Formats: sequence, C-alpha cells, structure tokens
Amino acid sequence: MRILLHSYLDDSVQDLGGTPAELEQQLLQLFPWEAERPGLGGLGDLIESICSSQHYHIDIINAEANPGPVDKLLQHPLRGERLLALKLPGVTVEHLHEALNDSDHGVAEAVLQHELVNGEVLHQALAHPRQEVRILALRHPLCDSTHLEQALQDLDLPVLEAVANHPLLDPEQVLKLLRTPAVPLHVKVVAMQKLAAGDPRRLQAQEMLEAEMQAPTVTAKSESDYGQELGQWFRGLGKNEGDAHAEHLNDRDRLRHGFAQEPREQSRGDDAGNSYVEDMCGYNPLRDEPAFAAAAFLAGADVADADAAKARSLLWEEDGDAEAAALLLFGLERTPENEAALAAALAVGGFGAGPAASAAGDPTTEAEGIFREPLHNDGLHKSEPSHDLLEAKSVEPATADGKDTAAAVRRGLLGTDLLGGHGDAVKPIALKGKHSRGTVLVEDDGKSYLLKPGSGPMAPTAGAKQVAASQSAREALFWHVARAWGLQDDIPRADLLLIDGREVAAIAMLPLSYRNLERRWRENPMATLWTLDRYRRQGILHRWAILDGVLGNADRHGQNMMMDNESIPKVYLIDHGSAFAGPAFDPAHDRLSFIPFYLRCWVGKTFNRLPPELKLRYLPRLPEAEEADLRAWLEQRLHVDELRQLGLDYGVDVEACVERLARLRSLGGPVDLRINRLWVEGGW
Repeated sequence: MRILLHSYLDDSVQDLGGTPAELEQQLLQLFPWEAERPGLGGLGDLIESICSSQHYHIDIINAEANPGPVDKLLQHPLRGERLLALKLPGVTVEHLHEALNDSDHGVAEAVLQHELVNGEVLHQALAHPRQEVRILALRHPLCDSTHLEQALQDLDLPVLEAVANHPLLDPEQVLKLLRTPAVPLHVKVVAMQKLAAGDPRRLQAQEMLEAEMQAPTVTAKSESDYGQELGQWFRGLGKNEGDAHAEHLNDRDRLRHGFAQEPREQSRGDDAGNSYVEDMCGYNPLRDEPAFAAAAFLAGADVADADAAKARSLLWEEDGDAEAAALLLFGLERTPENEAALAAALAVGGFGAGPAASAAGDPTTEAEGIFREPLHNDGLHKSEPSHDLLEAKSVEPATADGKDTAAAVRRGLLGTDLLGGHGDAVKPIALKGKHSRGTVLVEDDGKSYLLKPGSGPMAPTAGAKQVAASQSAREALFWHVARAWGLQDDIPRADLLLIDGREVAAIAMLPLSYRNLERRWRENPMATLWTLDRYRRQGILHRWAILDGVLGNADRHGQNMMMDNESIPKVYLIDHGSAFAGPAFDPAHDRLSFIPFYLRCWVGKTFNRLPPELKLRYLPRLPEAEEADLRAWLEQRLHVDELRQLGLDYGVDVEACVERLARLRSLGGPVDLRINRLWVEGGW
C-alpha cells in the first residue's frame, strides 16, 4: 500500500482496488493521525499530507532494506519524496547515477552528499547541466586530478573559479588553464597563486598573463636612436634630413614642456609632487596623457586647440589606448611608422611616458610633504593673488558634517604669515604649466585639503548635465553617501564648504605615495591586478560597481582611482564631480562613458570592441559566500530615505539614483551578475 500510493498521480489508484473514497478510508486506517487533521481536501490532499508527515518518514526510513521502495520513490512526482529515497538503506551507486539525472537540481545536489559517492559519480556530476551541481562535485573530498582535468573543459565562469581555487590543481593544469583563451583573466590570476614563488613555471605563467594583457615590451634605446627615428619619419613627409633634424631640435624644448613653458630644471621630488597633485585633481586626457601633446607636435598642431570630447570618445573606442587615440585625434593613421614616431617623440620629448622616459622614484623618500619645500613653475607654486580662494574672507560649512573640515580650512586659508601673505599653508595649483583656476591646496596641522570650486567642465557622459548641481556638491555628496553605505574608507573624505558664499569641495589629500591606477598599471600590471583581485575576493569591487552605478558615475577610468606602493596596496576612488547623472545615464551604450576600470581591466583584449555577451563573460564574479554578503548589503544597508535626505542636504536631485537602486533590487539572479549586466548590457 505504501509503495503504490506514490503513483497516485500516474493514474494508478485503480491498482489499489476500489473507488477513491474507499482508498481514502484504507489510508486513514493505515495513518490514523490524519483523521484528526481538519479541512482535508480529498484523496490527493490526504496523500500529500501523509507523504509530508514525520510519522510517515520515520516509518519509511525504518522499513526493511530492499531496492523496491528506492526505485519507486525516485520516480515520485514530489521532490521531497525523491529526496527521501536517497536516505533509505537500500540505496545503491546505481540509484545515485539515476538520481543525478533528476530534473530538480536539488535532488542531484543531494546525491553528492551521499556516502556512496565515488569517482564515477563525480565524473557524471561534472557533466550535469546545472553549474551548481558541477561546483559541488569539485568541492567533494573525493575530487581528484582527473576530475579537475574534466572541469578544465567547462565554460561556465563559476565552475572555472572553483577549479582555479582547488587545492589539488597541479602546476601543469595551472598552465593549461592559463593557455585557454576562454578563461577570464581574473580566474587565471587566482590559478597562478597555486605556483610556488621558486617554481620556474610561475615566471612562465606571469609572462603569459602579461602577454595577454598586452603589456608593452620595452626595448632600450638611446635618445639619438629616437632622434634618428624622428628624422626618418620627417623625411617621409617630404623634408630633407637636415631640416627635419633642425626642426626637431628647435621644437624639442617646446615639446618637452607642453608647448607652454620655458626650459627649466626640475627636481625628482618636484616631479613626484606635481604628478601626485595632478592625479588627485582628476583626469583630463588632453592634459594628462602626454601622447596627445606628442601627436599634436607630429601633426604640427597645438594640443590646446583639440576637441576634448572627441579625445574622450577616441579613448573609449581604443579602450584607453592613449597613443592610438592621440594619433587618430590629430589625423594620423595607425601605421607602424606613425606609432614608432610617436614613441620617439614621447621619448625625447620627456613627457614622462614612453619607453625612454625616466621613472620617478618613490616621492616619500625625498619629499616629506608637498608643502615642505617650494615647488617650481609647473607644480604647486606661489603666484600673484589671482586665484579667487586666495582672496577669501570667510569659510563656513555647508552642512553640519563639514564643520571640522571648515575649521581646518579656515585656519589654513585665512591665516597669514609675518609678511601678510598665506605662507606655505596655501598653494595655488598649475597643471602642466597652466593654472587650474581657483583650485588650491591648504595645509592645517599636518593635514592637506584640495579645494575644488567645481568651475571646470563637467565630464560629457550621458545624463551628467541633467541634474542641476555643482561639481563641488556632487563631490561631497558622493563621499557622504559612500559613508552611509559603509564605503567611506575607499574614498578620500570630501566636505562641502561655503567660501565667501561660493560652494567649494574640500577633499582630504592622500599620502604622497599614491598614484593613479593607470600609472600603476603601466609600471606593473601584475601587481595592480593582484591588488584588484584581493578587492574582488572580498566583495568590494562589486560594492564599488553598485555605488558608481546607482549614483550615476560613468567616469571611473583608471585615472580616477589611486593606489599606493605598499606591500599590501590600498586603492581609493577619486573625482566625483560628474556623478549623480539623471535618467539618461547609460554607460553600456554611451561612447563618452566608461565602464569602471576595476570591472573591465580583466579583459586582455580590447574591451569596448567586444559584444555584450563576451564583455559579460569576462567581468569578475564573486565566490558564493561573498555574493550572499553582497546581497545582504544591497538589501539591508542601502536605505532610500537616507539617500533622499542626503540629496536634500547637498542640493542634489537623487531621484534617478533612487530609481536605479530600485531596478537593481528588482532583478533576479546573483547580485554580482545583476550589476555586471547593468554595466555592459544597459538597463540602468
């Protein structure tokens, strides 16, 4: 009777004899406790109640061991009964193989918890259509090298991550994984950690990864070698070698100093301090990428006349390749000859880029602080009091949270030296030899603040101009939202001040050891990748992706992230004056927007030229436990009322942000996959 009742949905009631009413009475005699349950809805309801009762389960489990009940229960339409079958004493390995084919992946997962699981069962599980089952197979204690070899053929990212993290992954399998083009870069980085420091295969693996990242191979050349290359390039334009060489020599100082400066000497500490402040001020490709000035020189143009929006669009098309974008901006084709000429111009021009450029040392070894010694013309220097902030009369906090910062800036900005000036506590900023109007640095009691009035051009990303708010207010609001969401330690503090009634963002300066991530990447791509992978494994990268996405910031390229040079590097996010975009925010399709560098840097090939499905495949994913933490953070830490109140405090309309947060929460699936999809497929 017990065995046959499990077939009631297969029209087998007749096999029991009698009518449904008679069968119901027989079942109540076998299971009398069911008669006490009110509200029975007929035979089907009675059978489901019996099958789910504790009495029935105990009775079945204590039944005599024989294959009959297992075979029947594995065919039962109720999932709970099929799971129960796997607990019976009569289960065999053949039953496990059969249960792995169950349409419910929960039953297949239960198979892998059975004590009879062997290597053949694991091989079958590794071919299961559900990735959850394949991952459980890889986590089984009996999983060995042969199973890892099978799993190396898998194409699902979470499965490959499980392989890369497996303790039995041997060095040859690591190299095989690294050679597989379909394996995302961040998975390869994880696998590479399995190679011991002294293993020669580790060096081989590093070379493979650097080649995939298209890290440049630097060939040492002298300045005269590059000069000869330039001469050859000029001859190709129809000029004789003598004229070309003379023109090169005459223009070299102009090239070296960005066409605007007289030749001058500069100390290593100077260069370090200037680069640091330029990094903290945010990214301007025509100013910060030396390739644009060098390409302008080759084209006989002035970089100051170039179209900044077009430069940004070309950087998007070339996926951050400044040299390629610079050539195209000034009408130079991307031929080997033009690329070699650009490299030569960068080398002899001394822009701080290119193979022959001298590397600046660690600034902390020679400069105790950017205020300790006066800097020269192109850095932070005293000048005529033409900057508005140098003439300030009052400094007040725009919100209560900014009162301490306002007091510090007030002491530094309004205090005077014995000669009636500001002393070394205040420095106006000149970037690449040109003043950044109104932007100054203030020091007070060992702390430094960058004061940004927010008067510069806003990033031309979609939706940025839909919200009527100053860059200064956006800059400060971004940090205060990050603090509310528990991410305040990943962004330099920013407060909104009223200096003579004008909104100014006061941003805490980072230590001098920090450089933007683009510079770090060029210096050591592997070290940068290791650092970002640490943040990925902690779930922080995807918190950043939610912060940037919800708050409408499409300007998170490598120049707007800072990293130090410690043994365990720390990364900061900077420059948020174009955040809080309106409803038009669409980084997946806007050619002036950037998908965050920390998401796309894992792609060894040109990211922006890939179709969305391949972009999605290569974006980093989270381990299961961290995804659960991310989900809890999204649902429990991000409060809409708090976001709206902060928007009111800083005078920024955040309704588009609220809508983006709601859309993110409404989507199904793992949170890390949701956020990846929104960035590369759209739908914000």
